[in-house]
Amino acid sequence: MLTLRQIFTLGKQTSHFFFLVLLIAAYPIAAQQVTFSKVSKPEGSFAGIINGISQDPLGYMWFSVWERGLYRSDGYNLTVYQNEPMNPFSLATNGVDPVFSYYNGIIWVGTQSS
Repeated sequence: MLTLRQIFTLGKQTSHFFFLVLLIAAYPIAAQQVTFSKVSKPEGSFAGIINGISQDPLGYMWFSVWERGLYRSDGYNLTVYQNEPMNPFSLATNGVDPVFSYYNGIIWVGTQSS
């Protein structure tokens, strides 16, 4: 393998040859076309202050939103978890602060005192 110093100390025609080889080798990389796609908002998108973000082992993203509850996103849809006064298994309040996903899939959520 030649170093740059060795290439530049070779004859003028030889150094031009190596430069040409380098340009030809780099052309496919530079010629690749990059495309971007606009991603629309997930259904049921939310507005509010996001206090915490976590990703569980299944790939779901969890967002704690102050005064709006907890949201789970699969990248396409949002599932909302909020306080339901008649449901003892719902969130204590909608004032969700931290959210943490444990390695075994348990989601820990902190709420303000009710």
